[in-house]
Amino acid sequence: MKRAGNYISVLVIAVCVMCCISCQKKYCEPGATQSCYCSDGTEQEQVCKEDGTGWQACDCTNKYAYWNDPATNLTWQNPQKDAYTKDDGGVTQPDAVRYCQELVLGGYDDWRLPNIDEMRTLVRGNPDTETGGDCPMTQGSTRDVMLNTACGAKTPFGGPGCGI
Repeated sequence: MKRAGNYISVLVIAVCVMCCISCQKKYCEPGATQSCYCSDGTEQEQVCKEDGTGWQACDCTNKYAYWNDPATNLTWQNPQKDAYTKDDGGVTQPDAVRYCQELVLGGYDDWRLPNIDEMRTLVRGNPDTETGGDCPMTQGSTRDVMLNTACGAKTPFGGPGCGI
């Protein structure tokens, strides 16, 4: 019985030693570098920590800022990412959702796409599509409402500014 107790003690010590060794496992080679990607689409380089337990934060300097609308208490990225132009249709809705989910800007990491009612608060110079204008589109409207002439742009490819 004494021999079985010694065997169990050695086994427990071996397991403890294995756990301690695995706790110090290195995930990367100290000083090694790898690419990391910033929310504005740029690529940077991050360095492995000196103890090899992980990567230092990606040092991103975004080309985007943000704007707080005091009238609605909403925060908007400025300028918008990949704005729609005649030659480029912009980003798809799934890409836009993913972009918002991954965006960290101004200390915020809970970005989301705005709904149509929030978007209309940005419109300037097109009274029909501004909040309260003749365009009947609201959150939950059917697709056919978009065809209403009051919902069209007055200037092709014109758009909102910074709420000025």
